[in-house]
Amino acid sequence: MKASFHFGRPACAKPELRFGEGRAPSKHRVITLYYLPPLLWAGIIFYFSSLPDLKSTLPGFFDLVLRKIAHMVEFGILAILLLRMFLLKKGKEMSLGRNVAKQTLFLKEIFLTTFILSILYASSDEFHQSFMVGRQGSLWDVLIDAIGIILGMYLFARWKLSRKN
Repeated sequence: MKASFHFGRPACAKPELRFGEGRAPSKHRVITLYYLPPLLWAGIIFYFSSLPDLKSTLPGFFDLVLRKIAHMVEFGILAILLLRMFLLKKGKEMSLGRNVAKQTLFLKEIFLTTFILSILYASSDEFHQSFMVGRQGSLWDVLIDAIGIILGMYLFARWKLSRKN
């Protein structure tokens, strides 16, 4: 049997044990790598929403386009980080020998949960902005955030599928 190496260490036979050499990842490491990033990113979004009257030095139309792209990117990243977090948990459940139909159902649940949580956070972000000086909450921004969320989930799924093949 040929041994494969990952960063100078032998690769684990079981994919769920990829953090260490034949042992499960520590709880602290899982929290740091999977649960903390979406929380930190949500905090970054909240911080920027708290800044009064964010504008660039670009002319009006370009400033508007830049802000809308920023909305899509920030919530696309949030969706990707949430998917990573949920797939860690569901990946363990799916590796227990479930059939393809149940795996597909798990993935649908993950994507739906990610979408709903991201939209709820986008809505709460706009609500929060409505209390900030020089800012206003907008349903249109939530819709733009939704486009970013869907795009982020799509790109993450494509990336995961390309790594599988």
